[in-house]
Parts: sequence; C-alpha cells; structure tokens
Amino acid sequence: MNSIHRAQDATSSHAKFDAATAARLKRARVAATKHIPAELVQVKNQYTDVPIIGPRLSFFNGINFMMYPQEMCMEGFKKYCGEPFRVCTPTGWTVVISDRRMADEMMRESDELMQPKEATDELLQIPYTAGRQISNDQYHNEVIRIGLNRNLADCAPVVFDEVVAACDDELRQAEFEWATVSVYDVVTKVVSRASNRLFIGLPICRNPDYVKFTIRITFDIFNAASIINFFPKSIQPIIAPFVSKRKKDAREAAAYLAKIAQERLDSIDRYGRDYTDKPNDFLSWLIDETNEERREMSNLLSRLVFVNFAAILSTGLTLLRAIYDLVRHAQYIPELREEIEQVVEAEGFALDKMYKLDSFVRESQRVTPLAPHTMLRKVRRDFTFSDGFSVPAGTIFVLNQAALNLDENIWPDPLRFDPFRYIDEAPTNRLISTSNNWLFGHGRHVCAGRALAVQEIKGIMAYLIMNYDLKPSKASELEGRPLPLFKLISWKANVRKRSGA
Repeated sequence: MNSIHRAQDATSSHAKFDAATAARLKRARVAATKHIPAELVQVKNQYTDVPIIGPRLSFFNGINFMMYPQEMCMEGFKKYCGEPFRVCTPTGWTVVISDRRMADEMMRESDELMQPKEATDELLQIPYTAGRQISNDQYHNEVIRIGLNRNLADCAPVVFDEVVAACDDELRQAEFEWATVSVYDVVTKVVSRASNRLFIGLPICRNPDYVKFTIRITFDIFNAASIINFFPKSIQPIIAPFVSKRKKDAREAAAYLAKIAQERLDSIDRYGRDYTDKPNDFLSWLIDETNEERREMSNLLSRLVFVNFAAILSTGLTLLRAIYDLVRHAQYIPELREEIEQVVEAEGFALDKMYKLDSFVRESQRVTPLAPHTMLRKVRRDFTFSDGFSVPAGTIFVLNQAALNLDENIWPDPLRFDPFRYIDEAPTNRLISTSNNWLFGHGRHVCAGRALAVQEIKGIMAYLIMNYDLKPSKASELEGRPLPLFKLISWKANVRKRSGA
C-alpha cells in the first residue's frame, strides 16, 4: 500500500501523546537546544524572500504547527493572499503552497525533481522507525495496488463481513441500551480487524491482543519520529535507537505472524505457487512477488507491520471525523439511512451505489480534512515555478489543503457544511482523488490502498447508520467550531442498537 502518503500528513499534524512521550520530548528539547540555532540560521538564509508564519528562528514553534496546523495554514493564506509562506516544523522550514496552479506544476514534475519518498522518510524517520528494508525498497506499495485491482470484487465482501462482526463485537454493550463509547477506540479496532482480514485473514485478525498491537505500533512509529525530529540530523543516528521501538515491535510481530507466514512459504515450496486453498490476501500477494532476499521473514513481517501503521491511522482518523460530523449534523441521518436501506434492499450492501453517503464523507473531509496540508514533496535541485518563485534544492513543500478547501473561487458557499454537495458529479468522482479532493493524494502518488480505505470508510459508516442510533455524550462538544483532531481523539458518543437491527 502507498500507505505513507495517506498517513504522513495526519502524523505530522496530530498526535496522541502519552505522559511518557511528553517527558521524552521535553528531555529531547533540552538536550538539543544548543545545536538548533546554528542549523536554523543556515536554513533561514536560504529563504530570505519567503515570508514566515510564527516567530522567526523559533525551532520549538514547530510544536505549535503540530498541534494547531489548521489555524497556521489559514493564517498564512489570509495574511499573504495565497502566496507561498513558510512555517517552522520539527524537521526545519517547510514552504506552504496555497495556489492551485503551483500545485499542478508540482504534480507534473518528475519524481527525480519533486520527491515524495525522501520527504516522507524524513518526516516519519522511516529508516529508524520502520527499518531500512522499508525505506530502501517499497515494493509492497505496488503489491497492494495490483492485488486490490485484481481481487477487489472477491475481497470486498470479506472485508465487509469483518466490518459487521467487528462493529457488533465492539458495540456489544449498546445492544439493548444506550452506552457511552470512545469513538476512536471503536473505529480503530474495527479498522484493524477489517484491514487484517485482508492482510492476513482469520483467525488472527480477531485476536484481541493482536488488534491492540496493530493499533499501538501506529503510535510507536509516530512518537519515535516526533522525538528524533527534535534533534539535529547529525546526532539522529545516535538518538534513534534509544527512542524507536522498532526492534521490540518486530519481535512481537514475529510472535503473532511468523508461524502463519512460514506455513505459507512451506506450502509454496511443497505444492507450488498456486496450491489448493491458498489464501487470497496481502500476505499471499507479498510472497508471490518476492525473490529470495525478499522472502526473509523479517522483510515480510516488517511490511505487514507497516501497512497496518498506514491503514489504521489514516482510515481510523477519517472515520472519527466523519462520525463526529454525522452526530454534529444529525438532521441528515434519516436521509442517509433511507438511501442505505433502499440500496441494501435492492442490491445488498453495494457501497458504490450509496452516493449520498459518499458525498457526506467527502464534505466532512473538505470542511475539516484529516490534515490541513498534503502532497509532501522535497525538491532535489534548485527549482523555479512559472511565475518566477524560486527555491533551493532540499526545500520541503506541502499543499495548503485547508485554504483551498475553503476557497470561494473553488467552492460555492465554502463555509457551509453541505453534505450532498457532490451528488450531481459523475460517478467516477466518488470518494477518490480529483483536482479538488486530496483525501487519498493525487496524480502518480495517489494512495495504493485507497480501494480498501473506501470499502472500510463507507462500509463502517453505512453499517453504523443503518443499525445504530448515535448522539453526543456532551452537547457542548458539538457547539461552535468543530473539535480539532487532537481533541477529537478522546471524544465520546452515546450509541444504541436500533430496534430490529
């Protein structure tokens, strides 16, 4: 799965910091202070013509961008009238583009010039948090892209079967009466189970300890990257082994998955590649595309871990926001439920025919996107845009998705939440990347796993709307501006299974 492209912006903007992580960040900041000013001065001199949002030369202002990126992106857009500006992040200066034309130029450039992988490796510290096997060879992206394209018709019902089982298991306490639940905890467990039903199958995808492990590694990777990024590049290789949990996570992954993977390898050696009852899942696709080096157990398991990181983080957060918007705009639930019930009665759970639901999720992401910036790129040599704006090699770019999503030149009445804004669009534009929708990236680097993500997002939303009633546990959380995502992670809702469902 091109997993990092969906997860990268969410992880750079929103964190689930626990007390231990906060303490490590504080120690890292103190230890790094004496190294930082010189590095920032050096970077500053390269961007003298690019205006700044936030205090000049303040490395630790980067934490503000991590916690309040939406506000800073909108401030820069308004203050500089759509012109590029820069913000300080834990990795250094990032140039924010708020112009569609410049974004199109970025997307047209070759990977040799505008490199997403190097930027992502730096943001998530992939060599240290996921391993150099992942950083140096990301063939799993193509494996899942091709595998989903070939097998989606067969895999979609399997994934939805797990969605149903997981939702009912995680909401068992709401079967007969109202129950207050952590929405994030529920959706991440459901997404983990649904994703791993496709990644590695039954029964391991339903193992409660394994589900907890797949969710925990998401934060192990992000928290380690956050700490490493607070140190200068020169000492990151020294710091990384002390904060990354990669080796511990690898050992735990082996305890859950090594026996299953070895049985698959042994079956191929004994009966050939197309043996009887061969599972049709990501692990099988991965093994089919491996040479001898890639068939090493550590290589296979590291990729199973990494696709979990991306699938659970980005899909879980997208669902969390969509469910919050559903409760916030509860007046639209009857109309959505009516569409779902009509489709189910006529064609079963044909998710691609649920146009209103699709539009609702898209509008949720437009108004309050998973992250306010997207399309992370690193320029590999000096570059000049057609309007004359120039940047040196090494510049990190992001697209100001927050501003473009609320641009009145693109969207009629952009501040209004209009859940059925997209109903009249062509069916080919459903919940995919278009020139005005970057939920799954855009262009050559569109998310390889978007077909799975769409199945999970729409499947979970449809099943919940059809079978459960939802209302806020605290009405105050729905008033005023939407909750920022880092606060939404702890949001709770009241849920009850509908009579007769």
